[in-house]
Amino acid sequence: MIFNLSSGLVAALIIAMVAFGVGCGEQVTATPSPEPARTEDPLPSPTSVMATSVPVSTPTLSPLPTRTPETIDDVVSRITDQVSGLRGLPVKQDTPTFFITSDQMAENIRQSIEEEYTREEADVESELLALLDFIEPGTDLKEVFADLYAGAVVGYYDTDTGEMFVLNDGDKPSPAAKHTLAHEIVHALQDQAFDLDAFLPEDEENDDLARAKVALVEGDAVLAAAEYLRTHLTRSEIRQVYSSGGGGGDLSEIPRALIEFLTFPYQEGATFVAAVHESSGWDSVDSAYSAPPLSTEHILHPDKYFAGEQPVAVKLPNLASALGGGWEILDEGVLGEFTISLYLRNRLPRFRVADAAEMWGGDAYVLIRNDEQDDSAVVSHSVWDTEEDAQDFFDAVVSYYETPRSGSGEVTISEYGVRRWDSGERSVYVSLEGSSVLLIISESGAVVDVLAGEGTGLWSWK
Repeated sequence: MIFNLSSGLVAALIIAMVAFGVGCGEQVTATPSPEPARTEDPLPSPTSVMATSVPVSTPTLSPLPTRTPETIDDVVSRITDQVSGLRGLPVKQDTPTFFITSDQMAENIRQSIEEEYTREEADVESELLALLDFIEPGTDLKEVFADLYAGAVVGYYDTDTGEMFVLNDGDKPSPAAKHTLAHEIVHALQDQAFDLDAFLPEDEENDDLARAKVALVEGDAVLAAAEYLRTHLTRSEIRQVYSSGGGGGDLSEIPRALIEFLTFPYQEGATFVAAVHESSGWDSVDSAYSAPPLSTEHILHPDKYFAGEQPVAVKLPNLASALGGGWEILDEGVLGEFTISLYLRNRLPRFRVADAAEMWGGDAYVLIRNDEQDDSAVVSHSVWDTEEDAQDFFDAVVSYYETPRSGSGEVTISEYGVRRWDSGERSVYVSLEGSSVLLIISESGAVVDVLAGEGTGLWSWK
């Protein structure tokens, strides 16, 4: 599994929450009400005033009504009703809501990661991400993820307990806290309507499918919260939302790719949901929970979702058994267009990556390891819409490993449709056949010798 959100939590991020908000660059000026026109009636003469005795009584004024201050519960109830009306999802039950400080939020997030993200999961994911150049080898992902979430999350809804937690350091909810609350209320309404635990199962083996479905859930909340912001907050409050510092964490040391993995469901998800919303409003978004996007390709290209384009199912042979004793499968799944794009962007410009990855058809990957040999490898078999599209991806991979900073080592095989690079630390092999591309990244050349060797029977085209 490649870096998806912690199970049970659907969160709001300061770095993505206002992606679909309202621009606040306009200057707001108050227009004074016009004064009533004066009449030019003549002033009464002193004589006439003195001649007419008019009794004067002192009026008795009714006391001004006392306004009862709005409680926290009142604020939550009011915003819940507003969001329910905007989003078109009924409130079936109250959701316990807690406003907590930045320190409390960070502590809650770190505790959740400590409890739900095991050391074994972190080590496996670290090994996979390092082979794909997303992080440095030996990175402690458990610590990095704790820092990332603690610095970025400003609120979350817990599907296990049905509770909402919103960051707010003041005595009363700030405009930013109200915006975050609106986002989390959407998640609570989604859960009541669509059962988020069933929609986002913890045991989903298809990384790409899981990421696409999370993008629907988070994009829905971002779009609806943006509508709440535009409808119910003043321009001054909107400016405060934009200028708020959120969790206040320092993300400068977090690898860029991990931040992009985290923000994808919010930013690209909101764009996808906006495209779905254009057809029949929120009813069409509701329908997407019954017919969800099946890949990040659907999220990145909504037209392919509307066209019903299905990802190609790819099945890998048993590579661990082919390598012999001591090898085991640590992880397997689907990379998908987004992860492949992010991988290529480690070393290639965006325009080149877009051309190489956008015609993704399907893929499967496996991470295997031999503890005795202290060796691991990731193998990816991808299929593309056409042979020309596969050639584009193959060429991009070749360019990736031929960049000066790749550290891929010497080119040991260079012929049509096949490249191999070997260094003291890594061996990389890529081959093209028809509309398929095989990519092997290993810490040992011996692994590549076996898995890419002719006559192994592992690959149908060899």
